[in-house]
Amino acid sequence: MFIAVDEIGHHGDADAVASTVDRGVGMVATCHGETLANVVNTPTFWPVMGAIREHGLERQRRTEATFDVAVEVRGVGRFVVHDRVSQAVDEVLAGREPRSIRVGNWPNLRTG
Repeated sequence: MFIAVDEIGHHGDADAVASTVDRGVGMVATCHGETLANVVNTPTFWPVMGAIREHGLERQRRTEATFDVAVEVRGVGRFVVHDRVSQAVDEVLAGREPRSIRVGNWPNLRTG
């Protein structure tokens, strides 16, 4: 079984998505955020970003992220692909730019 979800965003949506995927259901989902960092820094999305919890001034990922791959849509024909979401979340939480792949029509993009 495979499910597509448009707009994770209301309280409880991310918990339901994470729970469904944990039960072995394949899923593609969307949520609003200009970058992965925007999503990671929004508590509503923490259940699918790896059960993020705050410990004092730090945030930590407690489990693997629900999704293996995240795609940022940066404009017509421009995408940023994070092919290891859990690692990318850790980078964002550490204040670093996550490793990603730019795909599409980017100025100065080398394709060879």
